[in-house]
Amino acid sequence: MDAQLTRRSMLRLLAGLSATGIGLAGCGVGADPVNPLPAEQLVFGVSSVSPWSSSLGWALQTPSLLLYGSGRIISQDPGDPAGPGTYTTAQVDPLAVARLVAQCERSGLLTADYDVLPVTDLPSTRVWSHGATGSQEVSVYGLSESFDEYASILNRRRRKQLRTLIFDAEALIGDGGSTYVPDRVVVLEQRTQGTATIRWPGPNPDSFLHQPSNVRRNSIACGTLTGSTAAAVYAAARANPDQLWLVGNRSRVLAVNPLPVEIDC
Repeated sequence: MDAQLTRRSMLRLLAGLSATGIGLAGCGVGADPVNPLPAEQLVFGVSSVSPWSSSLGWALQTPSLLLYGSGRIISQDPGDPAGPGTYTTAQVDPLAVARLVAQCERSGLLTADYDVLPVTDLPSTRVWSHGATGSQEVSVYGLSESFDEYASILNRRRRKQLRTLIFDAEALIGDGGSTYVPDRVVVLEQRTQGTATIRWPGPNPDSFLHQPSNVRRNSIACGTLTGSTAAAVYAAARANPDQLWLVGNRSRVLAVNPLPVEIDC
């Protein structure tokens, strides 16, 4: 059986347990009456940042999960890809998304205090929502169950609930969905090391890259591509993990980020 399908089946089961009261987060997808959230609004997201990320890894970092008010879900596929990540997208009931966000807001999980663990160099997980009551956001250091032993009894429970919330949100996608093809990518140029052999598949980078006052992610310039050009460049970047491209006679590192909702370019 396909590993991705198996994982999503497991997540669907976990969501069902939560909805029937067995889940731990108090943020399941129950039948509380709610109104749909604005269709284009990003209403829930999860991302993780590791202190060990390379400069290129940081440029390619994206959220692992996004939920929109319309019911659109974008979920990063399992595994640790070389180069830009791959994703599955699906359309689910907007009311299911609204219920999850509303119940999450009431839970207080995204406004709670979490212990600072006495362990170094762990990833941090950021979870945010934007529902009827406004925006909430929390960043939790070392959220993996492996590190619960370093947290207080109260925070062990909160950490477990937050992990269950993330599972509930991921499980909304179920076993359906299709391969995500971006209609917008951000290209981040980094200092070049090495010699390229693969031609850059997009327009001349100098025609769209610029240097904003606050270039992020250890990059020296950034720019945006849209439409079919974005999709074609992303497909080529998936086949060129080091993002080292030949542009004219020059080698340039041009990192293609396919889900740039956290990048201000």
